[in-house]
Amino acid sequence: MRVIRKLNWVHIGLVVTLPIILALINPNWIFNPSMADDYIYLGYQLGFPKYIGWHPSETHYFIERISWILPGYVIRQIFSPLLANFIVHLGIYYLATFSVYGVLNKLFHSRIALIIAILFGQFPMVLRSTGWDYLDGYGMALLMLSIFFLTYVPHSPRRPYYLIGAGAVYLLMLGTNLFNIFYAPALA
Repeated sequence: MRVIRKLNWVHIGLVVTLPIILALINPNWIFNPSMADDYIYLGYQLGFPKYIGWHPSETHYFIERISWILPGYVIRQIFSPLLANFIVHLGIYYLATFSVYGVLNKLFHSRIALIIAILFGQFPMVLRSTGWDYLDGYGMALLMLSIFFLTYVPHSPRRPYYLIGAGAVYLLMLGTNLFNIFYAPALA
């Protein structure tokens, strides 16, 4: 209950509306297919069972990125293609941005957290990586969420849960792209 009282609903509203305003100004960021891998991951998310055992999944690493493909597949099976696109990309955007806000709100002040979260949320590389179907935006959001959990560890009575959450999210991030192992020293 104490956490709910600490939330600043005006700040949350501003962070929630920012990507919508940015999409109204320039919808290209949320519909941004631009490379072959992006199309491959979208194809896996649209019809995952059809591609098991097919080329390039049997000879390349695409099928190994199940932690990115499977959530997208589930969402794209439940919702229409347009709505699913918004849910996937805004979900990743919000996960990353609110994780940044939560970390800075804990370490500094809510106004600082708001300013940095807005600057982070409108940064072109963040918009690009969260607006396409490639896995880098998802990996970034998972890294931010892991940092969020680790930020709340030191002074929390729920320390084991935050540590387990940070570890689980980091393992998802590793499953998304093995290159993310290089973030381990920074998180340690």
